[in-house]
Amino acid sequence: AANLGSMFTPPGNPQNLFLYAHYNYSALGFFKVMLVPTLLSVVYIGVIVYMKQNRKLQLELPSLPKPDRKLTTIYLVLLALNVGAVLHLLDKYIALAITAVVVLAVNRKLVKEVDYSLLLTFIGFFVFIGNISHTDLVSYLRDDILGTTEGTYLAALVSSQFISNVPAAMLLAGLTREADALLLGVNIGGLGTLIASMASVISYKLFAAEHPYQAGSYLRMFLFYNFLGLVLIGAVTYFVCVVNYIDYLDVSVFREM
Repeated sequence: AANLGSMFTPPGNPQNLFLYAHYNYSALGFFKVMLVPTLLSVVYIGVIVYMKQNRKLQLELPSLPKPDRKLTTIYLVLLALNVGAVLHLLDKYIALAITAVVVLAVNRKLVKEVDYSLLLTFIGFFVFIGNISHTDLVSYLRDDILGTTEGTYLAALVSSQFISNVPAAMLLAGLTREADALLLGVNIGGLGTLIASMASVISYKLFAAEHPYQAGSYLRMFLFYNFLGLVLIGAVTYFVCVVNYIDYLDVSVFREM
């Protein structure tokens, strides 16, 4: 649910946010592309949940201190401000400047908690992509495989299984103009192997830390439902959206290229 439930909106996951900005999507154009796979995902997860035995869960949550109402209000306003910037309702640099100034004023220690290593990792990916973009293999991929809608979709699905869908999106975005096919491929490509999506890796690590003796059974169940979803959702999306690309995914009237 964490993996598939994030695909519908631009800020739902990193690859969506990157492709949304890289290909200059409009919000409406983005939602139109992702509507069918999102509905398929909801149905798939619903069927799995319905088929499982219904049982009550016993949870003991620690008591948390009451949050500061003033700070909470400020953070919610900043969140709305940045979501507005993602949806092109506000200039992103203005939103960044306002957020930085306000955070420095009300809670400066948050600046030290930013995951700067993750930002450097993304910068490293851009450098890596620039360095390999002129190799013969990349030229072949760009000219013979990523030049078609079907090829881009399948390349995104397959590459996500080995290098995860965020790096796959960043790598392939520099090689293809088939934005919609790439967007579909890297989101559905989050299904499958454990490393296909960072959300899957995080959820496995959290579960294994709490229940180390059940990690093996969790992984077996994970792989079964993920590869089943990859086949079912991937195939339906391919025939409904990718093969019928001109009829369904032609959203050029919504997106400025």
